[in-house]
Amino acid sequence: MQVYLDNEPLSVDRLTMRSAFGAAIESARGLGRVIVEVVADGQPVAGTVLADPPDDPLDGDELRFTSVEPWSMVYEIMHESAEALEAASAHQRRASEHLLDSKLDEAREDIDVAMGIWQQVVMAIQRSGQLLDIDIETLEFGDPPTPLGERVKGLAQLLTTLTQGAQNEDWSSLGDLLAYELEEEAENWREIVVSLAKAVRDENVSQ
Repeated sequence: MQVYLDNEPLSVDRLTMRSAFGAAIESARGLGRVIVEVVADGQPVAGTVLADPPDDPLDGDELRFTSVEPWSMVYEIMHESAEALEAASAHQRRASEHLLDSKLDEAREDIDVAMGIWQQVVMAIQRSGQLLDIDIETLEFGDPPTPLGERVKGLAQLLTTLTQGAQNEDWSSLGDLLAYELEEEAENWREIVVSLAKAVRDENVSQ
């Protein structure tokens, strides 16, 4: 079994997934990079395996780790978040339409999906701050410039209002919230994540 990091042979203490993964992470970190893919004999290793790598002897011929610079990963994460927010908008609009038609079960389903997307986007932004090793919540966006942390709090308040409206069956207020306030919020956040992607790309590509 041969272990590689970015096509270069990697020395490991023991030929187990746990040992190899640990060695790859440390080597990548020393180069200022992060692991983004693990392939064993041409097949991607499942994330569930990497979450708790087994310490059993490895089978097969080769194990390959691929790394990238953190900014590159953040760039991709932000563009994926922009696409996810498009989907959130679509679910919010559908939920609003369902409420107008008194299709409450369908509205709840779309609301649940939109809520899940918003949570994923916030987690992605927090993860990006960790990858870049910056306090991302202090970055300012919009006009007037507002710290990202304040924008996260504002979003949290809207989502809490959404949840409470569904619990209280306040469908009229809920429809307005989905059609107007959260739609505007989705547009604002799309601009934020695209701006963040552009900023990290421009700063690093020019170096």
